[in-house]
Amino acid sequence: AIYESEKKEEIAEAREEGIEQGIEQGIEQGIEQGIEQGIEQGKKENAIDMIKALFKNNVSINIIAESAKISIEEVKSILEIS
Repeated sequence: AIYESEKKEEIAEAREEGIEQGIEQGIEQGIEQGIEQGIEQGKKENAIDMIKALFKNNVSINIIAESAKISIEEVKSILEIS
């Protein structure tokens, strides 16, 4: 009887430890993904700002699209031109 209760206690402790490790790993992965998403969002915002600045400085939409490696339609969409 003592052996069984010790075994159950060990299993409960191991389960709790596993849950804690899982939570820690989940938090770490969430932080990493958040950082990656923030970096990607920053890159997009910088590209959009650059496209707007080039257009403002009389660079043609064709050259902007070619330089940014995006379609003319995407450039127009960013610039909100129809």
